[in-house]
Amino acid sequence: MSHSWTLPVLLTAAATWLHAPAAADDAERKTLTVSEDTYVMKQEPEIIFDGGLRSGRISPMTNYPDAITRIFLKFRLPKSIEGTQITSATLRGTLYGSALGGDQASNPTPHQLHLVATDSWSEYLMNWKNQPTDTQPIDASVMPPPSFSAATPSTWADVNFDITQVTAAEYLGDGVLSLMLEPIPAPDETNNLSFVNKEFGDRAFQLTLTIE
Repeated sequence: MSHSWTLPVLLTAAATWLHAPAAADDAERKTLTVSEDTYVMKQEPEIIFDGGLRSGRISPMTNYPDAITRIFLKFRLPKSIEGTQITSATLRGTLYGSALGGDQASNPTPHQLHLVATDSWSEYLMNWKNQPTDTQPIDASVMPPPSFSAATPSTWADVNFDITQVTAAEYLGDGVLSLMLEPIPAPDETNNLSFVNKEFGDRAFQLTLTIE
């Protein structure tokens, strides 16, 4: 069957074709620097170690049970947009040598990342006594991971954690993500790791997001 097309119809079809949007990747990628970071020490339960007091490092250690320290991190996520979600979230920390003795190169201390239920803490007010206690381990976030080189963990080496699930939930929730990183105690463990704090700028803890 033959068809006859009028000129206006042909022009409309051509215009539609010319202005059709090209296929594009709608994913948005953002890198956030930690907004608050500090640590608490069981051995010094009333001291407030805000980031600036440690000369660019925050340092968990397991020299003795009463000297265990915990790092706390807080990220303020982008405002959520209806219909979007976080599809990947990677936390990156940068090593700053050993802290208070031990040799991280020969036997680095494993660490576990936790989600902190409350975001009301402040790096300028927290100590061991008043730290948040409602935390839960994040699956598959024990460090060192398989890609971590225990033989060459030189200063400025990066350590990454995949925390997509918990970050995605906070993005759709209150938009604030609080984390705690602590060494996994072991009776014979004497080594420790230090991490760069936010006073070091782009080497501080960062969170890289993909939002779609």
